[in-house]
Amino acid sequence: MEKRTNSVVKCVDVSSYQGNINWSFVKSAGVNHAILKVIRKDLNPDTSFERNWNGCNSAGVAVDGVYNYSYATTVTKAKTDAQKVLSILNGRKCTIWLDVEDKCQQGLGVLLKDIINTYRDVIVGAGYDFGIYTGMSFYNSYIKPYATQIKCDNFWIARYYNSANKMAASINPNEQYNPKSSIGRDIFAWQYTSSGQVSGINGNVDLSVIYGDHVIAAKGKVSNCTKLNMRKEPIVEKNNIVNVLDLNDEVYLLKIADNGWYKVKTKDNLVGYVSNKYIMIL
Repeated sequence: MEKRTNSVVKCVDVSSYQGNINWSFVKSAGVNHAILKVIRKDLNPDTSFERNWNGCNSAGVAVDGVYNYSYATTVTKAKTDAQKVLSILNGRKCTIWLDVEDKCQQGLGVLLKDIINTYRDVIVGAGYDFGIYTGMSFYNSYIKPYATQIKCDNFWIARYYNSANKMAASINPNEQYNPKSSIGRDIFAWQYTSSGQVSGINGNVDLSVIYGDHVIAAKGKVSNCTKLNMRKEPIVEKNNIVNVLDLNDEVYLLKIADNGWYKVKTKDNLVGYVSNKYIMIL
């Protein structure tokens, strides 16, 4: 039986630093989404990337993207880095996040805008979604002056208001510290702690909240129920059922929606919303 949930969408971002992750435990802890480090400073793949990608898919944790911590100080370097990330993904579609925060990029001025746009053009030109990750202070100091010239609508912003205090995945952040009010724009996600505690991950891990709709472009199937109502809107009401899915029916996941829903499309091209509790990512 479906029931409405007011839970927020939680996401971890991980790298080889987290070691061997039990993604089934992560999902059981209520964290259904992940962003994975894809590439190292030497431009080789992160040593845990393939294991994490496969582990997420096996456990039904949606990979909302991969991130590339950037050391680019020239547009040539930005283009090379983007092409290398694409080669590692080798056709696997997801959002590619450019992590812009390193000290080497602080004094670049308008050149930083050109670096971001060059990287973005390579990524989008290959058919991928693009986003920028950075801290609230870095955004305000080095990105905001050129924000109208940067070709990006997806911003994932870090602001740790709780110092280094440990935060369980079940605890939601205090929205009064949401960085969107400081940077003056809506954001895709807020990384609210680097001291998250999640079952299946040893030690600290970054935790984020994802807001609104976001294209994820993945396949899933109905799991943990024999019948699943597909609805016109992401709310439980008697008159908005558009289809009923059976156990193991496959759907194409179009977007993450608020409060624990996926927007999906069936093989017959019917579009609607289903609870993410009953969908396993393929």
